[in-house]
Amino acid sequence: MHDQLVALDEDEAQQQVFSPRTRLKQHIVNDDKLMLKSSSGDGAWIMQKCAKTLGGGCKILFETHQTVFSLTCRAEVLSTRLAVSTGPAEFKKFRLPETVWGIAIDDSSIQRKLLNRFLTLAGVNTYKRRVLGQNPDEIMGFTEYLVDLVRRNKDDKFLVIVDENLDIVDEGTTRQTVLGSLCIQAALREMSAEEERRVLALVRSANDSKEDVELYLERAHGFMPKAPIQKHMVLHILEPYWKDRFPSEVTAISSSHQPDIGEDHTVVLDDSFAVTGNDLIVALDIIDDIIARETKKEEISKNWPRIREKLHSLKGDLKSMESSSRLRPVVDAIERLRGETVPEELVERWRLIRTLIISML
Repeated sequence: MHDQLVALDEDEAQQQVFSPRTRLKQHIVNDDKLMLKSSSGDGAWIMQKCAKTLGGGCKILFETHQTVFSLTCRAEVLSTRLAVSTGPAEFKKFRLPETVWGIAIDDSSIQRKLLNRFLTLAGVNTYKRRVLGQNPDEIMGFTEYLVDLVRRNKDDKFLVIVDENLDIVDEGTTRQTVLGSLCIQAALREMSAEEERRVLALVRSANDSKEDVELYLERAHGFMPKAPIQKHMVLHILEPYWKDRFPSEVTAISSSHQPDIGEDHTVVLDDSFAVTGNDLIVALDIIDDIIARETKKEEISKNWPRIREKLHSLKGDLKSMESSSRLRPVVDAIERLRGETVPEELVERWRLIRTLIISML
């Protein structure tokens, strides 16, 4: 096959690779079963369309001893963009006001730890941090809780971060999934105009397609993808949202309000904020237990919606880990298991995914 590709002239190679529904090899079998056995043939075509959207293009060259793929597009130096948008000095000076509340909700214990860490790094005082979602009551009562808290603290601003998929679990079984974006939308609608003006509400999710993000923005003020929390980037992430929501207050924020920092100017975190391998193993065991109990295909099909939601939560946890770049192939493999129907060889593929995750912890 490679010899045939090398024999193609450059123009013909581009036509062959970057045309829609083109597969250079018809039956690809990957022994680790993390890849599908065939593809639609649109991958390179989609890459070319994305590159052209960025004002560039893709090119491939088949040579005897190597294949060279190149992407060209317009780019702007990051330091230049930051200097234009905020200026280095302004970025370093940005702080949340001392009176701000940090309210977050997630049904995952791993994500609650990360959100607590995020709010700490953002400089939210301990007594004004609330990280909820530990039980059904906290999830079902979140809208009422938030509205009441805002009304009782009339002079304060609120940073609210909600997970999109909040599972109500009873005795190990997911009884209901509550959409966080709908919770925050209901809360904002119940508030008066003055109360709503004091709230910055962000939806946080591992699902970040264009359609998903558009939906989040209809219901809240912004969207945050699930990603590793890097301490030097927390305020940089929040700054554009805060400035857009409260433009008149940015310059008035007191420079005396600083998070608790060490000599390297990083926030000092308690060990309880760290996500451990044991946290992930608990999540793996829950999925493993469901799949192991349902030995027959029809039984797995019946419980597939529940398994699929657990896989979604696991994907979000993995994307939030500091080693998420190493886990990216596993995240992609989990995404391939999340269709509307039970994937082929689900048990075998899940066991391999589980083994790979544990080997990377």
